[in-house]
Amino acid sequence: MTLEELKVILDKTELKVGYRQWPTGKAPDLPYILYYQENTDNLKADNQSYFKQINVTIELYSNLKNIPAETKLETILNHHKIEWDAFERFIEDEQMHEVMYQIIL
Repeated sequence: MTLEELKVILDKTELKVGYRQWPTGKAPDLPYILYYQENTDNLKADNQSYFKQINVTIELYSNLKNIPAETKLETILNHHKIEWDAFERFIEDEQMHEVMYQIIL
């Protein structure tokens, strides 16, 4: 799966979806999703990379814990057989709730 294909899947949440960040002053109203590539873990042997594994973070931002949005995103990821782990935090200075999903493409 590519990052472009992941974007199409994330669009099914019907939330605004952006890559890494919004332009300054252009963030949409909450809730929204940002996603980005963290790094790659490649399967290597004989001085070659045989298989590329892309580690991606998906961030769901909302003003309060948004269980319906989380459930919808998780259901969509599960439907597309994308394994995920989630972590959450409250960003005090932004007054936003964030759930971060770690996936591998």
